[in-house]
Amino acid sequence: MRLSILDRPHGMWQRAKLAIIRRVAGGTAPDPVKVILFRYDWFGAHLVRLLQAVLRGDSEWSAGERELLAAFTSKLRKCEY
Repeated sequence: MRLSILDRPHGMWQRAKLAIIRRVAGGTAPDPVKVILFRYDWFGAHLVRLLQAVLRGDSEWSAGERELLAAFTSKLRKCEY
């Protein structure tokens, strides 16, 4: 299920960040970025911390190997991002 509210950012900073992404990337921001920006203090900050721990924390795998595994899993699941 996709939340349509993510397409209508509420805060000035959300709108500014999404506008910068749109300009640099030449398209809309990926949905995970929109989720992180939506209610950042309540949800996004915690998600970013978790992702950093998983992808950059101590591990026998390098950060690149973990990123590759995440990309491969996304491809298998036909995930757009």
